Amino acid sequence: MLGEGVLYEASLAAGTHRLYLYHVNGLTEPMRFLAVASNAGDGNVRFRIQREALEGPSANYLAVGRAASERFLAPPVQTLAGVFGPGDVGPLDNELLAIAAARDQLVNGIYRIETDGPMRVTVMALRQSTPTFPLPMNLPPSADDGDNREGTFAGTTRSGTYAWSTESGMARLRIGDGGEFETDPPLSGVDEEDGAARLLRGNYGVEYAIDVDVSAPDGQRFAVLLNPRGGNYGGAVETTFGPGPAVMQLVPEESLVVPPTTEAGVVGIYDPFTVAGDADRLTIRLTPAGASSLAIDLLLVPFGGPREKPLPPAGWMLY
Repeated sequence: MLGEGVLYEASLAAGTHRLYLYHVNGLTEPMRFLAVASNAGDGNVRFRIQREALEGPSANYLAVGRAASERFLAPPVQTLAGVFGPGDVGPLDNELLAIAAARDQLVNGIYRIETDGPMRVTVMALRQSTPTFPLPMNLPPSADDGDNREGTFAGTTRSGTYAWSTESGMARLRIGDGGEFETDPPLSGVDEEDGAARLLRGNYGVEYAIDVDVSAPDGQRFAVLLNPRGGNYGGAVETTFGPGPAVMQLVPEESLVVPPTTEAGVVGIYDPFTVAGDADRLTIRLTPAGASSLAIDLLLVPFGGPREKPLPPAGWMLY
């Protein structure tokens, strides 16, 4: 962010959308980052914020991204709704409107928005001293930082169903490989301001929902591990196995990150024989944490040992 002005504008058709804000103040004075919604049609438009996560401002970028990833996965406290008449303009998030970031501080927001008509979202940077009422809709475009990170992308939810048996050995699911291995390529899209093609490297803001049908004919238990491949990673992962509750695991506060490549965090440990039958479904949910490095590997690791020995307690461990 190089100055006061419009950072990005996007057109929303009727449907469900994801808005991902990740802005650092590069100026010496405090700045606010606003997300403004406006009715782009001729009739009333109803919109809902189904889920939201807002963290910052802070100069600890890993901590901000980590907390936002957890908050976005958590069950929504409420669904915010509003009706915009033709020409109506208003802030998308009043909490965001009130935040001022000092120099080098980060603000990270993630929103899932549903609308039944065409709308336009404008993200702008304002000096703390600039009035926001009425909302300044005539700002010039802010200077481009040259990193080509802005864009509008399709497919902000990725899901898949797999079958895995403990007797087949360890399995790997790679998230956010940047297209290098073509296992989880970046989203493709366009910069609506200049029409240039864009890639969302790291797939930040994408919500992953992965189902694995697990069978254990050899009687083994299994662990779900997270292994960073591109650098330090700090974020939340939610796992559910069979009829059990959803369990959210978060990189521990004292370290903030799982070190890259050589170590893995244990997300969950499960015993297929504690549920009915010899097969059941594992569900993994996550969204890549801002400021963390991608790709990451989710590892399914079978292990044996006497069943009378209890499973380790839930929580992150490094292996």
